[in-house]
Amino acid sequence: MIGDNEGRRASERALRGPGTCGSADDIDADERRVRLLVARAKAGDRDAMHALYLYFAPTVRAYVSRIVASDHDADDVTQHTFAKLMTEIVRYEPGAAPFRAWMLRVARNVA
Repeated sequence: MIGDNEGRRASERALRGPGTCGSADDIDADERRVRLLVARAKAGDRDAMHALYLYFAPTVRAYVSRIVASDHDADDVTQHTFAKLMTEIVRYEPGAAPFRAWMLRVARNVA
């Protein structure tokens, strides 16, 4: 089990995102950090879920803004996506597709 301080540091690292050079190693490291947060969120860690929200909300917002008619709708869909994610995250299984792709599929379904 990860201690509180270690968990918070992992959340902070995940929020920093991939390295600036964007190499395959950086992308792999980013996905590992995200999957650690997902595992913690699946176990009920609210700080991990909050970290996922902070990290992915801008991505979800930008994605759904291309689907819906207004900025207000994009904000609503983004919030609804993360509300749904709180109950649906247990269904996510790491595989070939990154968590980001799975989450954007949830956002598309919400939109």
